[in-house]
Amino acid sequence: METKVWDVADSLYDVFKLAAGAQRGTIAIGYCVIAGRTRDWRAPTAIREMSQTHAGTTVEWATADALRDHAAEWARIWNRTAIRPTEIPARLRTVAGEPIPMLQVPDHQIRIIGVQAIGADCLGLDSVGAALGGR
Repeated sequence: METKVWDVADSLYDVFKLAAGAQRGTIAIGYCVIAGRTRDWRAPTAIREMSQTHAGTTVEWATADALRDHAAEWARIWNRTAIRPTEIPARLRTVAGEPIPMLQVPDHQIRIIGVQAIGADCLGLDSVGAALGGR
């Protein structure tokens, strides 16, 4: 399980880490538990997109598409971390729960996203985090 408070967009890195763990059999499924403010959840991010699916509905994602569609977000994450993977799962599936209001903390809610890799294929990443292709 990975948790974030306010760093909604940064959870994309966590989704990829958890998918990689599931792909390698380290875990069966990973969960991102993210607490954010209304403004955090309004920003157009991959995590907002993943968390806004119908609760309990499994959605499949192509990692290359997520990196392309959210290139600026991924570049910001990549530039802020010292731990940079050379490959990540090529496909993943997510399932989101209903948003949970934080009644004691106004203007905050928690969203939970379950994640698994689909298959053994990986997407290689170059030195700046851009997709190289699959294997």
